[in-house]
Amino acid sequence: MFRDNATGEYTLSIRGTESVVKDIIIADLYGIAAQGFERGQSLSLFRYYKKLTTIEGQTVTYSTEELLMMKSLMTGVFDPFVSLDDVIAEVANDTGLGIILAAAQINVAGHSLGGHLAMVFSTMFPDSIKHVYKRGQIKTGSGLTY
Repeated sequence: MFRDNATGEYTLSIRGTESVVKDIIIADLYGIAAQGFERGQSLSLFRYYKKLTTIEGQTVTYSTEELLMMKSLMTGVFDPFVSLDDVIAEVANDTGLGIILAAAQINVAGHSLGGHLAMVFSTMFPDSIKHVYKRGQIKTGSGLTY
């Protein structure tokens, strides 16, 4: 998370692919190519943003809707063996960092896998987005690269 000292705007910057196993195999191939999006890093990003927008030192609170969404990110499908209690236990120690206000609009930037996560972030927190910037090496049918 970066803050522009002149304008006061915040930008969340998300890196691209880092490791062969975690990013290329698990995130890119298994997550994005096979399932349409990367679940594990999307879940981490969701939790991180909630920490950023929760008052420093306070426990992060999640709505029932958010807990259900996190459950689906953890399992990928309806899994009756993963209960909301399991999700609550997983996030019980999430503590606020108090970096930005929950009502603030931010810029989100990402490259490659980070660009994918920036787009996922914009669907998770649409009211928090000022601009999304992404860059990757995906060619469209028209030959354009973005």
